[in-house]
Amino acid sequence: MGRQSEASQRQSNDGSGQGVIDSALVVTAVGAVLVLSGVALHQELGDSLRWALLLAGAALVLGLLYLAWRVRWKAIEARQLAEDLRQTRARLSASLWGSGEGLWIWDLQRRELQSIAASDVTNTRIAFTVSEQEWRDRIVHPEDFALIREALAALVDGRDEIYDREYRARNTEGEWVWIRARGRITEWDEQGLPIEVAGTYRLCGDARERAEQRRISVEIVRLMSEAVTVTTPDFRFVQVNPAFTRITGYAADEILGTDAVVLNSPRQEPGRFAAMREALLRSGEWRGEMWQRHRDGRDFLAALEIREVLDGQGRRSHFLAVLEDVTERRRAEQTLRYLASHDMLTGLPNRSLMVQRLQQWLLQSRRRGTQLALLFLDLDRFKHVNDSLGHAAGDELLRQVARRISDTVGHRDRTARLGGDEFTVVLPDVYGLDQVQHLADALIDAFAAPIQLEAQEFMISPSIGIALFPEHAGSVEGLLKCADEAMYQAKRRGRNIAQIYSPELASGSSQRTQIESALRRALDQDELRLVYQPKLDVASRRITGVEALLRWHSERLGEVPPDAFIPVAEDTGLILPIGEWVLRQGLAQLARWQQDPALAGLHMAINVSAAQVHRGDFTAMVQSLLSSQGVPPEQLELEITESVLMSDPLQGSLVGGDLRRLGVRICIDDFGTGYSSLSYLQRLSIDRLKIDQSFVQAIDGAGDGGVLASTMILMAHSLGLSVVAEGVCSREQWHYLLNEHCDEIQGYLVSPPLEVAECEAFLRAHRQGFELAPEESAELIA
Repeated sequence: MGRQSEASQRQSNDGSGQGVIDSALVVTAVGAVLVLSGVALHQELGDSLRWALLLAGAALVLGLLYLAWRVRWKAIEARQLAEDLRQTRARLSASLWGSGEGLWIWDLQRRELQSIAASDVTNTRIAFTVSEQEWRDRIVHPEDFALIREALAALVDGRDEIYDREYRARNTEGEWVWIRARGRITEWDEQGLPIEVAGTYRLCGDARERAEQRRISVEIVRLMSEAVTVTTPDFRFVQVNPAFTRITGYAADEILGTDAVVLNSPRQEPGRFAAMREALLRSGEWRGEMWQRHRDGRDFLAALEIREVLDGQGRRSHFLAVLEDVTERRRAEQTLRYLASHDMLTGLPNRSLMVQRLQQWLLQSRRRGTQLALLFLDLDRFKHVNDSLGHAAGDELLRQVARRISDTVGHRDRTARLGGDEFTVVLPDVYGLDQVQHLADALIDAFAAPIQLEAQEFMISPSIGIALFPEHAGSVEGLLKCADEAMYQAKRRGRNIAQIYSPELASGSSQRTQIESALRRALDQDELRLVYQPKLDVASRRITGVEALLRWHSERLGEVPPDAFIPVAEDTGLILPIGEWVLRQGLAQLARWQQDPALAGLHMAINVSAAQVHRGDFTAMVQSLLSSQGVPPEQLELEITESVLMSDPLQGSLVGGDLRRLGVRICIDDFGTGYSSLSYLQRLSIDRLKIDQSFVQAIDGAGDGGVLASTMILMAHSLGLSVVAEGVCSREQWHYLLNEHCDEIQGYLVSPPLEVAECEAFLRAHRQGFELAPEESAELIA
């Protein structure tokens, strides 16, 4: 009942009680007068009149007694009504206390708000009455008052039947809290106009936050690229997100209520599905990969993570699953794993895989007490094929050579290409030297027939070195070194023969010994020099930098190719002083170019060996040289082969991290020829990858030889790395790399390695823009 109705009731009760009292007083006065009159006239009046007066007085007295009783009864009734009202209010207050809600009454005439509620801060019952002005200024959030006023106006005007609004109000601690108030009109005046609105309110901050979180969660699930499904405990779909339809092809309306078995692929062994469900029912979760079937019938590999959902009583109510199509990712990873362990040109295992397998075979031979033979093959006069017919013909020759070797050995896993024209064959469990010699003779005979190349026949022969375990060496490195020495002896003896290693070969004069002897004096005699090969930014066609390349002209040996003396330098430790000399000379040249406005800003790439990377003071040495030459660190790029980094990934990562913090850029050289893995590649502190020229040369436009190069570029960019391709010598390779968004290229199409003066002239001519040579010139360069 409204406040006005309660007041009227109280006035009615008060009026009735007062009327009874007034009537009692009147009756008492009249009765007293009549009795006194009867007594006074006792002698004078007759008996009849006297008795009439006495009877009337008695009746009035009885009336008085009745009226007194009525007054008493009315008082008791009023007290009972007041007690009932008190109890009703107490119950209302207790109900509000228990429910956490508050009662509010809005007096539209007085423009006041009354409220009673349980305090959310003091944990006590509170009640207050405030004016509309005070409520607006002190309690309601300024941004919400207009909405509240509009909602109340709609209720009073009859546009809405119920008032329902959420708004912010200040609590007893002065903090803003969200409140939801509901109410309706409870009293009208005589003209039917609303004069009172009443209702309840409660805090809704937690519920509002939970609702907002649910809304955000639903939106996140809807926008997820992974499929999200909810199933019953018996694995029937009850909810799916849009990504589920995109991945599986099933729309929500055709999959809901269907058993999840509809996605099972026959490509997956049936027992795996049963084992998964058993694990889910037992532990409530499962994670793994499974083949699933698309609606159109094709299979895809899915990464699945499934967990149970519990209800309020802790009972399993649903299963929630996240599904991702990882088919292409796994294919890319397989490609990269294959790339890391196989030679892309021939398909044979590469050096890293050969070393791993050779280590396993050595352990096996050591346990069994058997011999093992390593055959090292190098093609005779292979350079002549490359020089006369070009790299494409040379690559085809290597592919045919690999097939002949594999066919002769009969076990492809025992054959490997180390690089260039070098191959190895492993023969485990040797039972006699005749067995090894028989295989070597068969390999030489396999090349008795000519190889057809571009309508021409070429004769090619191998020189074979043979090393035995345990007679010649007890480790992989030792066997490779002995077999290599024996192979060089075979070449010195006339080529196209097989030579078994012997200590006498190692102690005799050899080309390596001559190179080592001359190389030790090369620095002192100023025989080393640097040449520079320009690098071209593919997008802008600007020359942005150069690679410094080491050259050696020996007084005794003449011009010695890098692939001949650099391995010797690394084996003998001479690479440390030579490497430091290269860094110093390269940075000095870069500093001189930096002083020329036309050449300033170039970056220089310098190759670094494993011995340099793994020396403890390498970073300090680089920093010292940069400082002494005044070269900004960001203009120096150090090229490190992936085999160097992967030989000690932790040390490589630490050194790379120190150099990058210094500002120096790190590039993995000859990428694709080593044995890096994605997991290590992500951990290494590097800036770019250099695609080995063997992959660039595989780009021919007619086949899919460029797929691997494209995959490397895509993978590098996905890891945030830039890419430079080396050995670019044709327009076809240029256009392919341009379309694949390769960042930089270098090779004979741009420029061969140049002496300092020639390089400066080239840079001045082409620094701001490089145009390809005419078609015929490009072909000649290629």
